[in-house]
Order: sequence, then C-alpha cells, then structure tokens
Amino acid sequence: MGEKEDTLQGIKQNIVDGKAEVTFELTNKSLGMGNTPLETLAAMTDAMNVVGDLYAAKKYFLPNVLTSANAFDKGFSLVQPKLLEGAGSRPKMAKVVIGVCEGDIHDIGKKIVVAMLRGGGFEVFDLGRDIPNQEFIDKAVQEKADIIAQSALMSTSITEMRDLMDLLREGGIRDQFKVMIGGGSATPEFGEKIGVDGYGLTSAEAVEVAGRLSK
Repeated sequence: MGEKEDTLQGIKQNIVDGKAEVTFELTNKSLGMGNTPLETLAAMTDAMNVVGDLYAAKKYFLPNVLTSANAFDKGFSLVQPKLLEGAGSRPKMAKVVIGVCEGDIHDIGKKIVVAMLRGGGFEVFDLGRDIPNQEFIDKAVQEKADIIAQSALMSTSITEMRDLMDLLREGGIRDQFKVMIGGGSATPEFGEKIGVDGYGLTSAEAVEVAGRLSK
C-alpha cells in the first residue's frame, strides 16, 4: 500500500477513533499529496459507515458517535472548499433544496450528500437539520428549485416525509418539484408508498438519483 492509500486509511481510522486533530492533519496531508477531494471524502464516509455499524452493534454509544462526528467535521472543513472549487468550474446543474426532517438532528449523512452534490455541480441550498416541512416548500418556491431532498435517521421522523408530500399536493404544487428521500429510517418501499420520485441509500446513490431526476 502506497503513502496515498496509507493516508486515506489513517483518516478513516482516526475518525473511527474520534481523533479530531489527527484527522485534520491527515486530511490536509491527503489533499496536499494529490488525493482528490472526492477520494478523501470517500475515506471519511467509509469511517462514518463503520461508526454507524458499531453503534448498531452496541459497541459504540452516543458519546463515541459524537466524538467521531466531530473528527469528521474537522476533516470536512478542509474538503468542502476543494469540492466547491471543482464545482465552480462547471455549469450549474439542477437546484436542490435539502435538509433533515423536523424532529431529527442527525445530519452527518446529509452533510456528505450536500458535499457530493456540490462536487457534482448541483446548486444546493442546505437548510440544515430539524427543518419544518413548510420551510422546505417555501425555500423551494423561492429558489425555483428542481428537487426537494429530505433525510431522516430516526424512525419517528419519516412521517414528516409523508406530510411533506401531502402539503405539496394540497397546495397544488406537487408537479413543480421532484422529491427524493434518504437516511437510515427511509426505505424504497416507504418512498413508493408516499409517492416520492427517488430514493438514495448512499451519498453516491443520492447524486445518481438527483442527476436522473434533473433530466
């Protein structure tokens, strides 16, 4: 394994271990030695997937997850500007309004999707986390967005996705936007049931789905 690969593995391990400063240093090194922002982000994403698996297996607890998330954020603060630089050299694609459903504060996955979308040239309006449905709609109308994207990790939050679809239909504006969903508690079956246009399991899938919906 070469030095570039070693550095990526180091980033992954230190995020899993929750070592923020080392993650920051290795991320800076990775970008400086020629690993692309997307390659570096992929290592960071892999790390958070490992953390999620450890949490599901009850080997990690909330403090561990938060420590790893902090390490991810440290590295991400270096990667994000590089992604935006790359996106700035290409024509803007579709406009996407994205956020985490009301009642849910888990946004690491959403941050990764935002970065991947921007890296892919999409114009992204990131509302953040714990966002009421009306705010999604108001922003989408204001920006003349093409896509509304909602994420939910908590199973108690996915009802907000159904309510968003109801609000769009009741307002007579369902056909103005494509709607896509993702996150740990969302499933393709649920998406089909409530009538969304797309579902992405991973950040890479989310970009692929957004690209398909914007054509």
